[in-house]
Amino acid sequence: FVYEPEIARYAASDGAEREIVWWGRTIDDAARAKLAAQVLDAMRDADFLGVPTLEWILRDVKLERREFLGTRGGRGVRPALHALDQGGALANTHATIVSAHVPFDLDEWNLYGDLFDGLNDVVAVSCHAGLPDAFHNRFNATIVQNIVVPPRHASLASFGMTEMGPKILPEVLDDMIAQLPADLRGRMVIVGAGYAGKAIIHEAKKRGYCSDHRRRCRFSTQQSAEPS
Repeated sequence: FVYEPEIARYAASDGAEREIVWWGRTIDDAARAKLAAQVLDAMRDADFLGVPTLEWILRDVKLERREFLGTRGGRGVRPALHALDQGGALANTHATIVSAHVPFDLDEWNLYGDLFDGLNDVVAVSCHAGLPDAFHNRFNATIVQNIVVPPRHASLASFGMTEMGPKILPEVLDDMIAQLPADLRGRMVIVGAGYAGKAIIHEAKKRGYCSDHRRRCRFSTQQSAEPS
């Protein structure tokens, strides 16, 4: 999202710092603008939009300064919230608004078992080469294609790595999208690829992923209501 005028001077440096956390280095201005446009298109076409929770916002409020916009986190959250305001980039969205932490909530509420039960043709995009085995062992479901993307730079140690490979995710994004099956009608696609992964999700949606969600995503009303 475009920073508001009073914080616009931070936009380039904030973007660069985020990219270093995500990918270990920055991308050039043209690549940054292209990726931002792809992610915005994905959000505008989304069925659900995750927004920062109150706890997230409070984390970035530095009480000693009482200045929300004095942190990179705060400067990132406010434009996201303003995008939903009248006249904002997402003002006309028809998406259901949910917590940005909903993937963790689904795990906490033990709902992933229902979501994946009986599936034998899942397509995954992740940085975990061993995901198909772990997925089958936990959910008794089958990932038939796991498109492996470079991990987040801040998570390298978790993969036994000390440095990024020759190419970071934005540089191979088109190649990752090209590996998606051309026809995904009625198939479940799961994506764990951070910010850039939104562009992959958008492309999967255009190819028809999980169109039969009422049959495949078997959440009962009672299960959905219990966590709240």
